[in-house]
Amino acid sequence: MKTTKNQIKQTKESKEPVQKKQNGKIFEGIVISAKMKNTVIVGVTVIHRHPLYKKAMKRTQKFAVDTNGQTAVQGDAVRIIEVRPISKTKRFKILEVLK
Repeated sequence: MKTTKNQIKQTKESKEPVQKKQNGKIFEGIVISAKMKNTVIVGVTVIHRHPLYKKAMKRTQKFAVDTNGQTAVQGDAVRIIEVRPISKTKRFKILEVLK
């Protein structure tokens, strides 16, 4: 579907904020390490049941996260989103610092 010049003008003139579609997964976790420049390590804990024995198991997965200009210190709760690869290990950015 092609956009016309009139449609483009109407979208530029409207003052409503444009909502970007977010395709990546969103997780909440705790900052484990904040020793690097522009990068923090976030631990995301997931509790699931064993398929056979039904025991609740806790798994923590660590992600290297781009700070995106925000400041997060060790122990902060953050919400992160999956994005395109930023470096060899970074595939997430901080959406917001929760606590």
